[in-house]
Amino acid sequence: MTRKRTMPESVTLSVVVTHLTVDVAARTITGLCLPFGVATDPDLTWISWLFAAGSVQIPDQVSRVKMRHDHHRDETFGVAVELVETTEGIVCTFRVAKTKLGDDMLQLAADEVLDGLSVGLRKIVVADDADLDSDDPVLVV
Repeated sequence: MTRKRTMPESVTLSVVVTHLTVDVAARTITGLCLPFGVATDPDLTWISWLFAAGSVQIPDQVSRVKMRHDHHRDETFGVAVELVETTEGIVCTFRVAKTKLGDDMLQLAADEVLDGLSVGLRKIVVADDADLDSDDPVLVV
């Protein structure tokens, strides 16, 4: 019996970040949140994703992008102030809220306890000929 995979409405991608910049005084966290040309670990649909330069549309209103602990809506603690496409990928700078959660997350990032970013994406468009049913699909976006 073969299973038929369908495109998810949204995906959460874990990204290994080699360096986060934390400015405690300015309350900002900056890091590469979506690298180009690097296949992600498979998500819950068993699909790996690979993003090319120019494949992500940065929103005009970057403040719509939020920083959340483990992607939980009720644990939002920051807001994007800058999203920049570089040759490496999308670099994000977030301003951390002056709340207990924000204080805790900022300190954990400064202490390198939290040392990575992951990104949630919606409205992903892939090529019409993408093979979602391959045993090891890597979708290039």
